[in-house]
Amino acid sequence: MPLTYRIVIAQLIAVVVVAVGMSLVEVAESRGALIGGVVSVLPAAWFAWRAHRTRRGAVLVAQGAVKSLAAIGLMVVAFVSIRPAPLGFFTALVAAQAMYLVVPLLSARQAGIPK
Repeated sequence: MPLTYRIVIAQLIAVVVVAVGMSLVEVAESRGALIGGVVSVLPAAWFAWRAHRTRRGAVLVAQGAVKSLAAIGLMVVAFVSIRPAPLGFFTALVAAQAMYLVVPLLSARQAGIPK
């Protein structure tokens, strides 16, 4: 399985874990975490799908920029129209973004590649 897909799967798992944890605090925070997960994981999933289809550097850079703009746009829409609970939203967002570091490190370790 390509690394980009593994990152998206790890992001989904991280968001679900955060949402379940936030449900112990308050249901609104759990809802905010799920919204934050959508804002983060949806553009990442699109990018993973597109990146798997090409290996040209310029195309990947452009798609990365589109991914970032899509995430910003989704965040604006979420805060203007849905108004999620900020603690859950940003906790899930940070947890999903952290998977960009965690998954490659774990993948390298499993493959026996030194740090």
